[in-house]
Amino acid sequence: MNAGQRRHRHARWLLPGLLCTGGAFAVVHLTSDTAGRTAVMAMASLGSMVGVTAGLRINRIADKRHWLIGLLGLGLLTGVNAISFVQVGVGGAERVNSPVSPVLQAAGYVALLAASVVVVFRHAPQDSGGVIDAALIGVGAASPLWEFSLRPQLHAAGWPTGAQIVVLVQLLALLATLGALLRISRTTAWGRGSLRYLFASLGSTVAGLVLSIVATDPTTGRSLPYVGLCWIAGYLCLGAAVLHPSAADFTVPGTWRRDELSPVRFGYLGLCLLLTPVVGGIPQLFGHPPDGLLLCVGPLLSVPLVLARIQQLIQQHRHDQQRLAHQASQDELTGLPNRRQVFTLLDAALRAGDRHVTVLFCDLNDFKPVNDRFGHEAGDQVLRTVAERLRACVRADDVVGRIGGDEFLVVCPGAGSDDVDATRSRIERALATPVSWRDEPVRVGVAIGVAVAPAGAETTAGSLVAAADQAMYAEKRASKPFAGTVPVDQGQMHPV
Repeated sequence: MNAGQRRHRHARWLLPGLLCTGGAFAVVHLTSDTAGRTAVMAMASLGSMVGVTAGLRINRIADKRHWLIGLLGLGLLTGVNAISFVQVGVGGAERVNSPVSPVLQAAGYVALLAASVVVVFRHAPQDSGGVIDAALIGVGAASPLWEFSLRPQLHAAGWPTGAQIVVLVQLLALLATLGALLRISRTTAWGRGSLRYLFASLGSTVAGLVLSIVATDPTTGRSLPYVGLCWIAGYLCLGAAVLHPSAADFTVPGTWRRDELSPVRFGYLGLCLLLTPVVGGIPQLFGHPPDGLLLCVGPLLSVPLVLARIQQLIQQHRHDQQRLAHQASQDELTGLPNRRQVFTLLDAALRAGDRHVTVLFCDLNDFKPVNDRFGHEAGDQVLRTVAERLRACVRADDVVGRIGGDEFLVVCPGAGSDDVDATRSRIERALATPVSWRDEPVRVGVAIGVAVAPAGAETTAGSLVAAADQAMYAEKRASKPFAGTVPVDQGQMHPV
């Protein structure tokens, strides 16, 4: 049994067991008194820690950063739940009065949020535009939720401004991360099952945060019993995310996705960006002061996301330009400069006029029988191999390009006759070696024509290449190595 099969076998038992335990916790939580509910919360967070620890061991996860950060957050929240059980469940207090508890709770939620953010950054490079857009939509959705649901409750309960800022920042960050995770879980091919559990965990945390404020008894300060179900689900879904076999795939690099900013999504983004200032200013329409917290805090998260999106679009545009420029100047099959690029470089060398320019016109012999006998796939492989061998035969300043089906051109600026003869000999020896195609040798020959334009000659790339072409055909007719060259002087081609 291989490692993947073992992971699936363990997950088949442990993962359903954890989820069934969560159902039992939910029933006990709804039917118990305060002591029972506090005990269930402590057991749920502790059970999630056990699930995360077991998942890390079973799945043999290489990159554990996000899960270890999440485990730290669970440990802090387990401490909060233990304090609540001791003071409220056992001691009978109305509410937790330990000064340590709020600090542990804030640190725990920050750790869980940080773990989710690490996951987002881990997968964002493969779909950066879509992830940023989803995060912006999450920020936009947080604005009306804050203004019409949470802010009135916090004002009625007399929460200080500092505490309200903490809640608003937490809500914006949670929904931005939630939107990004939703995008990742729908588009990535790696770790999708585990990502969905992580998304469910973060979604339950958001629901728990909102309901703990909206569904709170203003007299006692206690939340209604069903609010605890959100926290239980958040704990156990995090444990399930690590126990799921796909958790090991978080370390597998994804493939880059080209993001298309469609008009529909562009409209959504514009609407989401308008929500924060519009929603924050609505109270002023009814004679109340605008929501300064939302108008100040909201842009602190949305503006950096917008700038990141603009930067991503600029990089994508630059990438497209480079790709088009490469396609316009490079031969797709061999990666060599194509005919247009070779002629452009040759014209530039001739216009410089400071040194003579030599070209070698290389035409493959017996190439058509290769295609006829072995097929075009074999022919393509021969051309790629020829291109590699030609690159290895020339000097550093020389240019090798493909100008036709089985025709290659070597441009040698400033090469002496000895250099040209040596380059020609290397090419002939290199191309005389058979090309291996499916364990069968494939042989092609080469005919080479050479033409030289002296320094300062008023000639063009076309005329120089035509002279080399004539020399190549003369060699083919003679059916023997052709050692001479065709000089080009002041634009006049001398016959072979």
